[in-house]
Amino acid sequence: MAVGLAGVFLLVFLGILLIGEDNYQGGFDLAEGNNNQQNMRQGKDLEKVRHPAVAGIFYPADPERLSNVIDGFLDSAEAESEADYFKKHPRILLAPHAGYEYSGLTAAYGYKLLIGAGIRRVVLLGSSHNYPVSGIISNDSDSWETPLGKVELDKDAIKEMQITVNREIFTSEHSLEVQLPFLQKVLPADFKIIPVLVGEMDSEQLRDLASVLVKNIDEQTIVVVSSDMSHYPSYEDANKYDRETIKSILTGNPDNFSDVIAKLGQKNIPNAATFMCAEPAMKLALTVAKKLNIEDIRLLRYSNSGDTTGDRSRVVGYGAIGFFGENNQAIDSQKLVQIARESVESFVKDGKIPKFNGDGQLLKKKSGVFVTLRDGGELRGCIGIIETEQPLYLSIPQMAAAAAADPRFDPVTEKELSRLEYEVSVLSPMKRVKNVDEIKLGIHGVKIKNGRRSGVFLPQVAEETGWNKEEFLAFLCRDKAGLPADCWKDPATEVYTFTAEIYGDK
Repeated sequence: MAVGLAGVFLLVFLGILLIGEDNYQGGFDLAEGNNNQQNMRQGKDLEKVRHPAVAGIFYPADPERLSNVIDGFLDSAEAESEADYFKKHPRILLAPHAGYEYSGLTAAYGYKLLIGAGIRRVVLLGSSHNYPVSGIISNDSDSWETPLGKVELDKDAIKEMQITVNREIFTSEHSLEVQLPFLQKVLPADFKIIPVLVGEMDSEQLRDLASVLVKNIDEQTIVVVSSDMSHYPSYEDANKYDRETIKSILTGNPDNFSDVIAKLGQKNIPNAATFMCAEPAMKLALTVAKKLNIEDIRLLRYSNSGDTTGDRSRVVGYGAIGFFGENNQAIDSQKLVQIARESVESFVKDGKIPKFNGDGQLLKKKSGVFVTLRDGGELRGCIGIIETEQPLYLSIPQMAAAAAADPRFDPVTEKELSRLEYEVSVLSPMKRVKNVDEIKLGIHGVKIKNGRRSGVFLPQVAEETGWNKEEFLAFLCRDKAGLPADCWKDPATEVYTFTAEIYGDK
């Protein structure tokens, strides 16, 4: 049923109430990650929460230090190829799983690409370091915990895919765990994981399992393969032979990859124990990539432990490789902007909001959303809702029409329609932070709340204004919440962060 003019002004009023006054808007060898002792916490492993096994060993156990370490890696990761490197989001990613001091920077070259990618689910593929595995095994915990919090498992998907589950086999396994803190830093707080350990399998099993995975890989799902490369050859040999392995992966041919690994194993290279510790997982991922018709495969960064330790006599190799392919989310995102445009045009011309269908997974997503209108680069209206149970295809028309009637400006006229630029910001769930040091300008949007007053800035505000963090928070407190400029220092003030997937004409 169409919504009339009076209904839109009611929506604007409700938006003010909802958003806040004036707020429209073992011993371990860390370098290679091999468990040699049973020094894990056995007592809690049978709980529905899998507790971290290698926090304080492979990565910092202190949440603040861990967060800062990962931020440092992400900030240091630079583009080594074409200029649009950071504008592309991989559908499959190979990342190392050694101690962060050895392989963290290499991992960051891959994980930096996931910021703003709209990922809500991660299929984690690795190989067991402690137990023999045949085929694939998953986990039946409710969540996995790291110092940065808990991550839920997509138990419905695991059940639907009919993957055998075994909680014990994951208890002391480090390879998938070390990927989680990176994922927690670059993905929205509500993402889920499907942890999978991959063992040896014949060609038929490989094809069948790849088909099962492909059916469950949508626009909001990424596959992360957790594997280091060569183990223990000299620095020079690692650089030489890891390049052969990388070249075989870049072909996208799983058989070529297996042939190269087999031939390297026959060369009797001094001290070389393996050239890909999660070879079965990598082969499965390559088979999945082939079924997804992914041909754009790129080396993002290569390094080995000799680069950080200075010991080049015995090293472990690390690679970050991205698999880039067509993603239907790009098509869905165009629909979001088109819905906003058609809603504004219909509302301005006829005083009505048209109805739309929810064709496309992104359109059915239930999340907060803001619609921003600009005329010649100048703000013309911005209305949104922080949290809602409505899908986007219902919320966007309402917020778009409300933005055209933003009470801070004169109503949009029909003469202006051809000049308007549209931006739709789809919000992640809010996450309360204890310290403003956790806020990353340009990545996080921020909401502050003190008593009945609150204010919100979208992530792009920091980039558009050039404010530093203190300026950002001061303007948020004073101009958006109507509070003192330093209200963010008040212990009674609640601070929340969120991320936004931004779609628009530009």
